[in-house]
Amino acid sequence: MNEHEEKREELLQRLLFEPEAESADDVRAELAADAELRERADGLRAARETLKAAGDAERDAVFREAEGLADYPGRERAEETLERLTQPAPTSPRSVWPVVIAAAAALLVGFFAYRVFFPSDEPKGDVFVGPESALSPSGEVEAYGTFTWDLPLLAGGTYEVRIWDDAEGASPDPWKVVRYLEEATWTPEPDSLPPRIRWDVRALDINGDVRASASAQASLR
Repeated sequence: MNEHEEKREELLQRLLFEPEAESADDVRAELAADAELRERADGLRAARETLKAAGDAERDAVFREAEGLADYPGRERAEETLERLTQPAPTSPRSVWPVVIAAAAALLVGFFAYRVFFPSDEPKGDVFVGPESALSPSGEVEAYGTFTWDLPLLAGGTYEVRIWDDAEGASPDPWKVVRYLEEATWTPEPDSLPPRIRWDVRALDINGDVRASASAQASLR
């Protein structure tokens, strides 16, 4: 790398970590005199804005999910970790482009981690819908007992159970959500559920996409 190229890299590093430097007289003069530098600076600006927008969107989505976690100690740990990870860290790279590539890679890793820990509500591809007869409890029962279902599960996948209060005027939000079940069974605490419930189970693949589902209604006699 010759002296001119080194100067370009230094200026691009400055623009990456100090976006406001673009309005400085010396930087404006360099950009005006070097068409290739202007083109690379434009690309850097666009990449920075795209990464920031995507990162902000993913961060906000994760925070919204964290706010809804029933496990409050777990929620606090998640929020503390997210706050720490989203703080800017000082660095002194030798080149601008490895930093941009690393930022993009970190964003992709964060996205897939988000999908694993907070599965998508939207089915992807063909979804097997099981009959109500594949679920228990269903209909009127003496006690809810153990919840069971007969749904296929792909390797590395998990089940998710969602339960709603089925009484008139009840909240549309789930009464309870149980995630990361590896077996087709779950037992609630005694007397922990409403007298009338609507519930479903979803089989999620390793990426958090819904591959099978079934639902039922049940009530206590």
